[in-house]
Parts: sequence; structure tokens; C-alpha cells
Amino acid sequence: MGSPTKLAIGAALVACCAGTLLAQTLGAKSFGQSQALRTAANPLVANSATQQTERSQRSSFNSVTLEADRNGHYRADVEVFGRRIKMLVDTGATIVALTNEDADALGVRPMPADFTLSLGTANGAVQAAAVRLAEVRIGGITAQDVPAVVMPQGAMRESLLGMSFLKKLGGFEVAGGKLILKP
Repeated sequence: MGSPTKLAIGAALVACCAGTLLAQTLGAKSFGQSQALRTAANPLVANSATQQTERSQRSSFNSVTLEADRNGHYRADVEVFGRRIKMLVDTGATIVALTNEDADALGVRPMPADFTLSLGTANGAVQAAAVRLAEVRIGGITAQDVPAVVMPQGAMRESLLGMSFLKKLGGFEVAGGKLILKP
């Protein structure tokens, strides 16, 4: 086995005994558009928070610009399998981390036996399920085959758009209170 790989979920470091890419090493389940969903998902209902995110997420031909919220955080409406979820952009997170509730809304439903990845978080150790998302889209930017984890119910308040997505971009930068994602 290779040297330990460290993953950050939010501000917490996660130790994993994998010498190669997490999802490949752990035999992550792949969830793609062609996979039949186990149940039909309800369409997401727009609310004022969603409308605010849509206003702060502007797309140009070559980039997507996210405006900071009142706390200085960047949130994005992210499309996976044609469904939208709101995610906190977190450059300190090594991997995309889905709350159990968001994963369920997307049709990503790992079995209880899939929660084998031990992660250390600010709230203690949890068992997560490694998955791969066939396509993740923000505005006009699309990333293919994105490693992710599904966290157990109650482990996180919101999903994190981590570096496993961001490193697939052409680049990103913060300027003038805006986060600019480049394809």
C-alpha cells in the first residue's frame, strides 16, 4: 500500500491509507446520467435563497462569476444529473462532499455497506461513501468524472464543492469580492 493520502473536508484533514486517487483506490461507485434512478426525485422548488444564488452566479462565454454572500462565502447552484443543488465552494476541501440529503435528491444512494471511508471532521470521525459523478455543471462549465463522497446523514449542513471539481477547471481566482471560475 502507498503512503497515506490526506484529504481535507472543510477545515478538517482526513487521513486515508490510499496511495492513488481516492475514488479509484476505494472502488468508488460511479453515478452517471445513464444510471436508472431508484426513485423519481421531486423537482427543486425555487425559494428566495435559490433566487439569490442565481442572481449572484453569472456566466459569461468563458467563465462563471460567483459573488460572495454577506459572510464572504461563495455558493453556487450546481447541476448534477439535470438536478440543481446549492453547494458551498470550498478550496480547502480536497473532494466534493455531498450531504446525505443532497445525494438522495440527486438519486445518488449508496448502500449502507458502501460507507467504508473513515473521515475525520470537526465533529469527529464519520464513515463516508466514495462515489464518482459522471458530470458536474455550473453555468456553462462542465467537469466530467468527478470524485466525490456522500456523507452520512447529519454529518454536514451543506454540500461542498471541493478541489476534485475545481482542479478540473482551467483555473479560478478571487478578485474584487468575486470568485471567477474558468473553463
